[in-house]
Amino acid sequence: MYGSNIDTILDDNNLFQYYYYDQLILAQDEAKICQLSSPFIQCLIMSNSTRSINDRLKHLLIDYNELFDILRLFEISTKLINEDDFLNKLFHQQFLTLNNNDSTLIKNDSTFYKLVLTNENFYLISPKSEISTDDIFSCEGDPFIEVSLMNLIELLVSQSVID
Repeated sequence: MYGSNIDTILDDNNLFQYYYYDQLILAQDEAKICQLSSPFIQCLIMSNSTRSINDRLKHLLIDYNELFDILRLFEISTKLINEDDFLNKLFHQQFLTLNNNDSTLIKNDSTFYKLVLTNENFYLISPKSEISTDDIFSCEGDPFIEVSLMNLIELLVSQSVID
């Protein structure tokens, strides 16, 4: 479909966004993920700005079984949690980027985990705690997706969902 234009697509970030979105739609269809919206999937997978184009393609095209499993977990949870609630409560609040000169003490007053990117490191702040230089977060996958899964669990066991 893209043929000789693939090099141009991979070199242009805007074109790559459209290409990647198309690939996400195809993957969503292949995995039969029907209960999650495409924007939700795109937000989950593309929110980590530190990932390169190659990282994103690898996750989608090579590690697709893991990706499908992660998407199924979110899809199953939509029976208990509204997708918009998850987007508004978590996605838009769980990730924070600080510039290298910012020495602000970060407190996490919420009941969910927060991921902070500063000085090229990710820091994980547990619910109801403060950032610590000991909290460097490392994982083999995408830290944004990992924290999203952690927050999904927190949301599923929260009193509001249990009630």
